[in-house]
Amino acid sequence: MGSLTLGQRFFDNKLGVLIAGSYQNTYRGSNSIFYSSKVVPTAQYAAITSKSDREYSEQQKRYGLFSKVDYVIDSRNKLSLFSTYVNLTNIQVRDEVSTNFSTDYDPDAGKAQLGYSTRSRLTEQQIYNGMLRGDHKLFDDKLKVQWSAVYSSAENDVPDNTTISLNGVRDNFVDNRTLLTNGTPLTHRWERNTDEDKAGYLDLTYTAPVAGVKC
Repeated sequence: MGSLTLGQRFFDNKLGVLIAGSYQNTYRGSNSIFYSSKVVPTAQYAAITSKSDREYSEQQKRYGLFSKVDYVIDSRNKLSLFSTYVNLTNIQVRDEVSTNFSTDYDPDAGKAQLGYSTRSRLTEQQIYNGMLRGDHKLFDDKLKVQWSAVYSSAENDVPDNTTISLNGVRDNFVDNRTLLTNGTPLTHRWERNTDEDKAGYLDLTYTAPVAGVKC
């Protein structure tokens, strides 16, 4: 984890440059439990049919960059360029063990049907924003003109989302994996979506004296 900021003006303070950046790399883990249930017509309450124990291991890398460059043409004209970039990379592994309470379940004898699932997922998110702005004063500073051209883009990319599922059994309180599940024991999924925006803005301010007072 760290950050750095640098700034300086050049050419008799006409050109200014400011650059800032930060980086963060964290690891964390978590656990959760989910229960599934169904309604039994003859029972007063819903019956719990299975329990899923999930364990997450996650690495998150974040970094961001910001820059500003401005140039003072003269006392009445100035140009500025702003740029921002942020990135988040998330690497996650989820291990899940499901216990079936409906089939061959005998807690006293330590018997149950189990299900194992491992998911590995990589996610990368990026945002960029750039703005060019001009500030001008005209007609003895009576008219102020500020214009800006803005470009923004965002991207969410999941190049790898893989899940593998296996059957398992608990016998005499000992859990073991057995076979791949029927159907689709191994799945791969890829996702990517982007967004882009372009915009322009113009702001005019005119100051005129009214009864000797500027307004």
